[in-house]
Amino acid sequence: MVSAQSALSLFGYHVNLVSETNIYHYGVFDFQVGKEVKIFLGFSCLGLGVMWVFTSLIISWTGRTLAKTVYILSGLIIIFCLNVSRKTNLTWISRDGTNFDSKTFSIFGNGNYTHHDLFNFFIYIVIFLLFILWVEVFAKKYPK
Repeated sequence: MVSAQSALSLFGYHVNLVSETNIYHYGVFDFQVGKEVKIFLGFSCLGLGVMWVFTSLIISWTGRTLAKTVYILSGLIIIFCLNVSRKTNLTWISRDGTNFDSKTFSIFGNGNYTHHDLFNFFIYIVIFLLFILWVEVFAKKYPK
């Protein structure tokens, strides 16, 4: 969240990061852009679930431990950067007060998906491609 705040400041936006403990029992953070716009980020927005899926896939496949460690760290950095980009873009798009929780999007005219659904769809494709890269290249290059 701090990384998304820093990225937005590069675009010239003054963003406050505030902790709100009265929304969920574990609390959420929100970005406050200006005085009126708030974008709430809950625990599920951190991307820890998709990071765990990626890590589990690589750990479960064969290969040297050092190579797995380097590959997992590299993949986590990629996933982290994509998640920061998502938060930054949603905050930037919502700077006029648009509420993205209530907006849905369609893909090729099919379905109604929220930004969370679309990001999960995209990030799972990235994780699948990273896993295929591990299986087809690195696991063969660095066998156990």
